Amino acid sequence: MPKNSDDHSIRRLTWWPHQGTTEWIQLTYAQPRTVGVTQVYWFDDRPRGGGCRVPESWRLLYLDGEQWREVGDASGYGLERDAWNTVHFRPVETTALRLEVKLGADVSGGVLEWVCGRDEAELDQQKQPQLDLTGTQTPGPGGRRWSASYMTLTRAGQINDVVNWIGAQSVPSLLPPYSAGAARSSLLTLLRAGHQKVALTTEELEKIAAWIDLLIPYCGDYTEANAWSPEEQRKYDHFLRKRQRLAQLEARHIEALLQAQTGSPWRFGEDYTNVALNPFAGSGDSDGRPRAESNSVCRGEACFAAANVIDGRVENGGHGPEFPSWGPDRRTDLWLKLDFGGPVRIDRLDLWIRADFPHDSHWTGAVVEFSDGSSLPLELTKTAERQSFAFPERVVDSLRFSGLTPADPNGWCGLSEVEVWGRRLPVQAAAR
Repeated sequence: MPKNSDDHSIRRLTWWPHQGTTEWIQLTYAQPRTVGVTQVYWFDDRPRGGGCRVPESWRLLYLDGEQWREVGDASGYGLERDAWNTVHFRPVETTALRLEVKLGADVSGGVLEWVCGRDEAELDQQKQPQLDLTGTQTPGPGGRRWSASYMTLTRAGQINDVVNWIGAQSVPSLLPPYSAGAARSSLLTLLRAGHQKVALTTEELEKIAAWIDLLIPYCGDYTEANAWSPEEQRKYDHFLRKRQRLAQLEARHIEALLQAQTGSPWRFGEDYTNVALNPFAGSGDSDGRPRAESNSVCRGEACFAAANVIDGRVENGGHGPEFPSWGPDRRTDLWLKLDFGGPVRIDRLDLWIRADFPHDSHWTGAVVEFSDGSSLPLELTKTAERQSFAFPERVVDSLRFSGLTPADPNGWCGLSEVEVWGRRLPVQAAAR
């Protein structure tokens, strides 16, 4: 229920940006109902300088057959802010009601709550929270599909007496014991008493208490139940890959630091990762692994060296030292080899071509030759975005790009970054 007419914590209906017009909202019943009283809580955001005010006037209409008629003997159409405006009238039996509003000049308006019933006792009942505990999901805030039960119990994310939790944005002051959480949530008291003759086990009650005290989590991960558009999904994927890339770069740097400090090889336990990544590949250490090499580097310049494709940098919208890439000469026998320094089990390859268009041309195709004797043809497109190629899992220790086909034989092509996704294996795993 509204705290005041400027309550922005709950949903509202406004006619913004309409001003000075006549507007209406309608309540339709599935079956005829007798109605003799209505209450309206107006939306008015003048305290924050908004453009909505209580209306200039309003009236209540009911559907009589196919005609809309104003209710009779209305006790007075109130225009009070921060209060329920109650109107009693001669009871009518109808299937629909309309709240017709005349907006003030140069302002708009809105409604926070509107209830209708036979008498005020019925209105009070309607104002009680309606507990929809179904799993029905509908799109809502944050680009996610929310279940009705979650939104009901948490009052759409508003801390309340039924489910009282410490929010992530709560004031970080020292709290006395039992100041919030499951111990202060009436939902637990209700369920322990056997609500609607339903008896929950101790384990079930403890799970509900844990849910509240864990700050009412809804999803297991950030992508679950999302209602994103394709563009929003692409944006999420972009930043997810960026976080993964930076995490791997940090891990390689920590490994190098510990190896330098201890003088002995040391690596993190390997999960699914980019097994080609080596931010030190261009440092001149010929024994470094993974390693990239090729049969051509334009003018022998470092910014075009093969090692640039495994350094973790995907900036590809320009040229020169700030946009390192493998930049070979124009020739028909080009190849680029990635040596992982040991066996790896892989199933995906991602790459970024250099995309300083129209300065750059691009390759339309290539062949990946794996050290196990298999190969994978690639169709490449003219884009600055990641191009991803999944394939059946295989164990290899190197791969080589060949058959690079330029869109323009006279154009210059480059490859900014290559990621090879899988897991590093112990040396003996290569024979499996």
